Amino acid sequence: MILRRRSARTIQSFSPEVWDSLAIGRRAMRHRWHQVAEEAFRDHRPLYALFEDGDGPFALLVADENDADDPVPGQLSKLALMLGRRTLVVCAPSPGEPLGLVFRRGVTFREGLLRLAPHLRTLCAEEGKWFLAVLGVGESDLPDFAARGYQKSSIPAANLLELAPSYDEHLQRLKRDHRKKLGRVGRRAAERGVTFETHERFAHRSEELYALFCAQWSRHGYGHGRVPYLPNLFEVLERTIPDDTVLFEARVEGELAGFTLAIREGDTLAIQYSGYAYHLSQPNFVYTLLADHAIRWAIGRGLKRVNRGTMMYAEKRRLGFVAPPLWCCYRASSPIVNSLIGHIVPLVDRLVFDRGGSPSGDHRSEPRSEPPSQGDE
Repeated sequence: MILRRRSARTIQSFSPEVWDSLAIGRRAMRHRWHQVAEEAFRDHRPLYALFEDGDGPFALLVADENDADDPVPGQLSKLALMLGRRTLVVCAPSPGEPLGLVFRRGVTFREGLLRLAPHLRTLCAEEGKWFLAVLGVGESDLPDFAARGYQKSSIPAANLLELAPSYDEHLQRLKRDHRKKLGRVGRRAAERGVTFETHERFAHRSEELYALFCAQWSRHGYGHGRVPYLPNLFEVLERTIPDDTVLFEARVEGELAGFTLAIREGDTLAIQYSGYAYHLSQPNFVYTLLADHAIRWAIGRGLKRVNRGTMMYAEKRRLGFVAPPLWCCYRASSPIVNSLIGHIVPLVDRLVFDRGGSPSGDHRSEPRSEPPSQGDE
């Protein structure tokens, strides 16, 4: 069947019903999430494509045309340095769920990429790009990309926790030392007046939350004007996703010490944004205990998993999270060039970037100067 492509620079060009017929269950690809990104993400320049055949929607593609080297903070720095800005970056606007390509249910990446191949070449030519990169590819899908001539490079992986049916069972799944430490810091925090609250409405506190949010980014070397989110972020989130957004906050003797904001999509809770008053949060174990508070909340509502974002891997492992490897798959439009980068890029990757690291996508040795991710203290 003939495949047709419709492209646009705004998600409003597509019907939410048609778009979400493929994106449902993929939080970072939902129509409503792209509305948030367009309104509240700084320097966001999306390109959307809907592919359809006689049976209806076949595939969705989202790319970022930001001129910055790293349109999704923390995810593309190696590839950008190696290939420059001639790359069309297929990515959803979320570091914890960066895959920006969705096919109709039952279609494998191998089949989907085969049918999209001429359209992707045309799209790259129209955008003046020489390379195509797809972020967030899972380990099991790598053979499908390799069959279409894609190379691979590891990217920071998201921390995922499969939830137990009860909180007691969740604790039993933790290592004994980690379980004891969690209980110990919880008792100490309670003695110091640390309390936790959960809110579903928070837009009226947008200024207060954004100040703590920026403090986190500043701690990681990002000045106020470089924070990749605008001050209206929390207002836009509540307005656009009112029923599935929840704010967890910690207070020390009544003073706000930190928060995490999470979004529920199906049976998954994605902890998306965090902020901390570090003079209060660090002495009182707020980072760990806020995550534990969110886990309790998710279990109590029958959710199945928590996505805690990238980085802080050691701390998140102590809470039971694992980080399945994620990859960036890329190729050149020209077969000859593609063959060359297949030899050159992995060599540069090993010599310049790895420095003894593992290509597993488990970037536990990321320097602290890296941009903070979802919930990174």
